[in-house]
Amino acid sequence: GRKRVEDELAHLSLHDGLTGIPNRAFFLETLRKSVARARRAGSRVAVLLLDLDRFKQVNDRLGHEFGDALLVDVARRLTDGLRAGDFVARLGGDEFVILFENFGHDEHAAGLADKITDVLAPVFRLEGQEVSVSASIGISTFPECGDDAGSLMKTADVAMYRAKESGRNTYHFYSRSVHAEMSRRSQLEADLREAMRQDHFDLEYQPIADLRNGRIAAVEALLRWNHPDHGQVRPLEFIPILEATGLMNRVGEWVLASACAQVKEWQRTLNRPDLGVAVNLSYQQLLHRRIVDQVHRILTNAGLEASMLTVEINEATVLENPRVVREQLQLLAREGVRIALDDFGTGYSSLQAIRQLPLSTIKIDRSLVMSLPTDPEDVAVVDAVLRFAEDLDLEVIAEGVEAQAQLDFLAERGCALGQGYLISPPLPVASVDSFVSTNWRAA
Repeated sequence: GRKRVEDELAHLSLHDGLTGIPNRAFFLETLRKSVARARRAGSRVAVLLLDLDRFKQVNDRLGHEFGDALLVDVARRLTDGLRAGDFVARLGGDEFVILFENFGHDEHAAGLADKITDVLAPVFRLEGQEVSVSASIGISTFPECGDDAGSLMKTADVAMYRAKESGRNTYHFYSRSVHAEMSRRSQLEADLREAMRQDHFDLEYQPIADLRNGRIAAVEALLRWNHPDHGQVRPLEFIPILEATGLMNRVGEWVLASACAQVKEWQRTLNRPDLGVAVNLSYQQLLHRRIVDQVHRILTNAGLEASMLTVEINEATVLENPRVVREQLQLLAREGVRIALDDFGTGYSSLQAIRQLPLSTIKIDRSLVMSLPTDPEDVAVVDAVLRFAEDLDLEVIAEGVEAQAQLDFLAERGCALGQGYLISPPLPVASVDSFVSTNWRAA
């Protein structure tokens, strides 16, 4: 009896409790032995690390039990679908890993990655639900990417993140250039933490003009980071890092507080009590349980009317977790805050989904404005958006207005507000006063 208990305990310590396949400890042990053999034989080993795409949403939407059942199914497909010699393990969460021994060319490892994609491609049917699953796969090889188990896992992880960033449902080999990019990124992360301590962030404000009378109706607050060595770092580079590291909540709170206080100041000094401010909210901030209290407190401290603040969210944020995002936005709207949907018309959200959000404003994406008035397709889309907005009594802001012909077209079609370089680039605080008080004129 004791022997059986010992065998069972040994099995449990090496296998994943949920899926029954080998666990991280078993995998690392097997990888270490495999690397030692390959070193002696002068052969190659590949590690394929895979992370299921958007698994968190499945979990949030359908519950953890469903998520667990799905992981069991994924494990079964991987073990049944690959060759007997490929060692499949679950690292934890929605991460799996495959060890591929004595392969010759990179194409063989790429072929295995394609095979994994094919195995996962058919829909999963569970509890009467149909779910599609794809994976991002990072591939690292011995001896090129690392000479021990630890460094092979690290480099596979770096490559997997790269696969996620290049659009998911794909694979990426680890390479020096990927590494260079990743080390720049981790350096930027360290610098961002420092920037938060040293207050190296700034806000610029881009005016939003009323196309009917040429007045500046509002300003959008835009976060800027002036790096001591690199100068201005583009938001596209640092905002995803703020979000990935969880720093966005703190920086986001600072942006809201600074922008509200600043606009209240302009309302007073420029005698423009109707000047509004728009601030972008990230998915992370919206998930923050206290975001509504935070906004309420910031408005009270600044003495700013709630209706003068617009929070902008983009369509991707809504997609991340539609139910939670909708609930949080409804609470903000009840406070009197206005809600704008950014990048509208780039094609994610169904109009149905938008009807369920407490929106006051939609912003037509710059990619649609760019080719006005010559591209008949974009003209048709913009017309449809304007009609849709009118039906729902929503205000429309056209983004990226850079040419007089675009402006004339929009004004003629009854688009009330515009934003873009033709009206004004983002301005530092000191330049906003004179710009707002002299009024921008629709030429």
